[in-house]
Amino acid sequence: RLGAAGILAVCPYYNRPSQAGIDAHMRAIAASTDLPIIVYDIPVRSGRKISSASLLKMAREVKNIVALKDAAGNPGETANVINQAPAGYEVYSGDDGMTLPLMAVGAVGTIGVATAWTGTDHQLLFDLWEAGDVVGARKVNGAWKLSRRTVYVDTVNPMYKPAK
Repeated sequence: RLGAAGILAVCPYYNRPSQAGIDAHMRAIAASTDLPIIVYDIPVRSGRKISSASLLKMAREVKNIVALKDAAGNPGETANVINQAPAGYEVYSGDDGMTLPLMAVGAVGTIGVATAWTGTDHQLLFDLWEAGDVVGARKVNGAWKLSRRTVYVDTVNPMYKPAK
């Protein structure tokens, strides 16, 4: 195990598999381990959106598929997944700009990029949200974006870079 606590499994990229192919891929990963698996839906990088039907089917049928890292950019569709998923299934934002909108529809947190340099601010955002202070959470969300002045670096592997 080498200390691994879980697996983040991405949709196969490049070959753009069918939904059945994505399902088979995730089930093969799940069958190879007893570790919990977070399915990472990032269509902009993988070339294929994992359908809500596929996500829900895996959540219901595969015991160690326990969560979704959602970078698909559709809070309405994410809300449908959250509302239909089995108890205990968690959804995390996988897109820094969508963290607060996804929390508004039921996501429990983020697996983010900007959290590497905005961890304290994100913790404050989560604490305010959990306390029911939506206005405060919105202020923190806006402030960290402005105060960190992150710039998107468009390279072969796009990334965020703190501005100087």
